[in-house]
Amino acid sequence: MRNMRTAFTLAVAAAVFWIAFDAGSYSLESRSILAIVVLWGTMLACALGLWPLRQPPLAARIAGGLLGALALFTGLSIFWAESAERALVEFNRSVLLLAVFAIAVLAGTRGNVGRWLDGIALGIAAVGVLALAGRLFPDVFPTSAVQDFLPAVASRLSWPVEYWNGLAMLVGLALPLLLRVATTAHPVARGAAVAVIPALAGTLFLSSSRGGFAVAFVGVAAFFVLGPRRWGTAAAGVIWGRRTC
Repeated sequence: MRNMRTAFTLAVAAAVFWIAFDAGSYSLESRSILAIVVLWGTMLACALGLWPLRQPPLAARIAGGLLGALALFTGLSIFWAESAERALVEFNRSVLLLAVFAIAVLAGTRGNVGRWLDGIALGIAAVGVLALAGRLFPDVFPTSAVQDFLPAVASRLSWPVEYWNGLAMLVGLALPLLLRVATTAHPVARGAAVAVIPALAGTLFLSSSRGGFAVAFVGVAAFFVLGPRRWGTAAAGVIWGRRTC
């Protein structure tokens, strides 16, 4: 059972890492492939009886129905939009959002939400550390494509997401998740979570993104206010501050 939980966390981390590493899957080709994989994976899991893990609540079904209606409306707009191609692109995006929402509803429970959060934190942390390593060792890692058409922002850290605000906001989302690990997990995991935070702070700084710092501040503040272990969170924050300084 423990091995299955670890495998689940690693699978979530690998998915998050790959999506971010693939330039955030922003391109139409990447997004289309991702949508196909997610949709087929969801249908296969449902067909085999693996999902849903629980009966979706009414609120989730209503939200899913609204997302489905939005995707349908977006798809139908092909017939009256000025650009059918753009309408199709937005339809693809809407379907992908619906598919990801379906995974969260069908495969997420109160019992495994911690493994989801740990996987997301691990995946984002790996992206943030890799981004920092790309700046520190430019001869080893590829150069960001942003520099080719936006030389003015070449100093901002954007690889591998290829957008400095996107990278910074993604890394900012990891901070409250890592603080959760630092206050609730095994001592070894706690130390690892605190140890990686300074590297992510460096990624935030080098990205020069005010939006990223705002996301990090709001996320950490919300975790401190709403979290069950405020003193533990404060202690982890003090350790983080000392390491960063």
